[in-house]
Amino acid sequence: SHFGVLSGIPCFGVSKNVLYADGITREKIEELLTEKAPGENQYVEVIGDSGNVLGLAYNVTGFVKNAVYISVGHKITLTTACNIFKSVTKYRICEPIRQADLLSREMVTKIS
Repeated sequence: SHFGVLSGIPCFGVSKNVLYADGITREKIEELLTEKAPGENQYVEVIGDSGNVLGLAYNVTGFVKNAVYISVGHKITLTTACNIFKSVTKYRICEPIRQADLLSREMVTKIS
């Protein structure tokens, strides 16, 4: 990722939405997950029309429509990115990001 390159820190991407690139669509991902990773905590490589591995579609909850997408960033392999994601994810979102979101919503409620 851009941040990783600028900082020299290993990093990777996680998203709730798929980036439409290299022939990949949400529908294709859902079909792929339904066929190859329909259960909770299963994942499958996402391979574009070019033949390049673009990342992983990770079925955290067991519902293919709620999959998250893991992509390699900088100075990290896709396998390592997946392992880190699994170790910090209790729900659909990585726990550090989930906690920050919960805290920010709580603060907004107090201010309002």
